[in-house]
Amino acid sequence: YKQQEAPRLGAMNIADGDIVEKPFEPEDLEKKIREKLGIREQGPAGPGMVVTNSAKIIFIDDEKDLAEVFKETFEEEGFSVDTFSNGKAALEHLRGHAGGYHVAIVDIGLPGGVNGYDLILEIRKLNAKIGIIPISANYPPEVLKKLKEIGFDTRYFLTKPFDDVPALMEMVREFAARAGTYNEFS
Repeated sequence: YKQQEAPRLGAMNIADGDIVEKPFEPEDLEKKIREKLGIREQGPAGPGMVVTNSAKIIFIDDEKDLAEVFKETFEEEGFSVDTFSNGKAALEHLRGHAGGYHVAIVDIGLPGGVNGYDLILEIRKLNAKIGIIPISANYPPEVLKKLKEIGFDTRYFLTKPFDDVPALMEMVREFAARAGTYNEFS
């Protein structure tokens, strides 16, 4: 039956994973509803906590494998994620959509004519409220110096590869909470 209805459901933007087949357990239906609403009961705050999450992230890095893993990991946590592999394409997109993002993760060494420093400055002009996390595979003192020169709080700078994904997740949650798009409550 599901295969017969797939074209009709697809036309309504209902994916195969959105369907709860009969007979079902009430817990399965509740889980699907919570998933669609972005609510988790087992959040970082612990059992019994409810998390609401409508935060949108833009991840800009030329390492496509890293972007894919990042997207998957953060979408599992209820974040909406768009990825770009070069600064120029990301900037073109942001010129029309910057207000829709709450967090930007920007690789400093981007190809495409717009480096990470320039992109950070442009993002700030387009959306002063967006939380920005610069990342780099290089950690020379000049990266930190340059970030300070453009007025960036270097506490939010991370080096690649990410040894501490929970630290990155916490930074993203912090910025999303500031934007009012991520909340934990009991």
